Amino acid sequence: MSEGSGTMKAMKEAKAPPPPASDRMLDRVPASAIGALIVRESSLQSVISMMRSDPEGDAELGAYMRSHIGVDILQLRGAVFYVIAGQDNDWAAFFLMDAEEPLPGTAIGRYRERGVWQLSEDPVIYGSVLADGIAVGTPQGLTEAMDLAAGEADALGPESPLGVLASAGATLDAEVVLAATFSHPAAAALGEDVQRFGLQHAFFAVDGGGNMELRVRGSDPAALDNAVAILEQAKGHAMSLARASADETKAGEDPWEGAGAIVAYHRLRSFLAEVGPVREGNDLVARYAMPDMGGSVPLMGLAAALAVPSFTGYMRRANTSEATANLEAMFVALEASHRAALEKAGKSKGKRRRAVAKLRKLRIKATPDEVPCEEVEWTPKQIARFEKVGFAPEGPQLFRYEVGSPKALGIKLPKEDARGTILVLRAAGDQDCDQELSTFDLYLSVDEDGNLQRSETFRIDNEIE
Repeated sequence: MSEGSGTMKAMKEAKAPPPPASDRMLDRVPASAIGALIVRESSLQSVISMMRSDPEGDAELGAYMRSHIGVDILQLRGAVFYVIAGQDNDWAAFFLMDAEEPLPGTAIGRYRERGVWQLSEDPVIYGSVLADGIAVGTPQGLTEAMDLAAGEADALGPESPLGVLASAGATLDAEVVLAATFSHPAAAALGEDVQRFGLQHAFFAVDGGGNMELRVRGSDPAALDNAVAILEQAKGHAMSLARASADETKAGEDPWEGAGAIVAYHRLRSFLAEVGPVREGNDLVARYAMPDMGGSVPLMGLAAALAVPSFTGYMRRANTSEATANLEAMFVALEASHRAALEKAGKSKGKRRRAVAKLRKLRIKATPDEVPCEEVEWTPKQIARFEKVGFAPEGPQLFRYEVGSPKALGIKLPKEDARGTILVLRAAGDQDCDQELSTFDLYLSVDEDGNLQRSETFRIDNEIE
C-alpha cells in the first residue's frame, strides 16, 4: 500500500495533467454505455464557489472530506456518471479532481496497476484512484472505468448513438449533458412506450445561459406525431388540475398561500406553452429558456417584498407556540394542585376559601429579569421560582413569564373580565430585539365552588410585533 502511495505521489509531482477540454469528458464514457450524465467544469465550479467561505473554512472542509472519502470535494473539476449495458445495468462515476490514496474502505487488491477499495457491502461499490481523478461504481462499472484510464477500452466516441447526442451537447456549449440510448437490448426494460413510439435515443442539455433542450429521436414520424398528441392531452389535464388547486387555495384564509398559488399556476401555464414539444424530422424537441436575469430582477424584488414579510411572520408565529404551550402547562399544573387542596379541604367552607385566597396572593416575579430577544437558558434559581406552580421550562426560552393578580401585573382588565379574574399567567417576548413587545395572557378565575377555571382564549397583544 505504501509503495502504491509513493508511486501516485511521484506521478503527481512528475506530471500534473491539465483539466481536459469540457467536450473531452466524453472520453470518460465507455462505448458500452447506454446512458451518461456529463457535467462540465464551469458548471461545477459555480456550485463549489457557493460552498467556499474563506481560506480557513476551505482548509477545514477539505481536511474533513479527505478523512471521510479520501478526496477534497472543493477540487472537483468535472464529472461523468454512466450506466453500462451489463447484466444488471452496472454503473460508474468518474470525478476529475485531486485525489489521495488510499480511499477509505477495505483494500481488496490491484487492477490495471491501481489500488482498488471496497467502499460498501450492500450494495457492493468499489473505488479506485486514477491518474487524474477518482472512479467509483459497481465492480463491472469500475472495471470499465479503469480500462478506459489504461487506454485499453473504447471510449464512447462520436460515432455511437449516445456519442452523437452527447457531442451535440458539447457543440451547443452545454454545461450539463444527459444522454441515453434505447436501442440497446439492455434498455428493453424501460417500458412499452419506448417500443410503442419507436424511441431510439434521448438527449438533454443546459447551457450557461439557462437554455434547455430535450431531444428524443425516434424511428417512425407517425408514432412521434401520436406521442405529441398524447403529450398535449396530458398538458391540458395538468393545467386543469393546477387551476382547480389554485382556486381551492385562493378560497382559503391565508392570502400569501393564495398569491403563491396564482403565481405558480400562471408560471406553469407559461412554461407548458413554451416548452412544446414539437416534431422536427425524426426528433421530438422541447426547448425552454430561463427568464433573462435582467428582466427577472424586478420580479425577484417583488417576490421578496411579498415573501420575506410573510416568511418572517410565519416564523414569529411559530415561535409564539412556546408562549401558549408554556402558559397552558402552567394552568394544568396549577389547576391540579388547587384541586388537590380543595379535596383536602373537603366540605369545610373556611378551608376552601383559604385555598382560593392562597391563589389570589400567588405572585411569581418576571423570569428572566429582562425580556429576551433570543433564546435564554434559565438559571436554577429562576427555575425554582416556578416550582410553586409545577412548571419547569424545557431548554432555552424565547419569552419571559410572570404570574400574579391583575393589579400586581399592572393589567387593566377588559370590562367583561374585571370582576371574575383573580390571577393572570403572562408571557412577553421581543422576537426582533426592537424593544416592542408581544404579550400573551391567560386569565384565571374560580367558580362558585372554588374550582379554578381559565379564559377560553388567550388575550394576545401585538402577536408578531
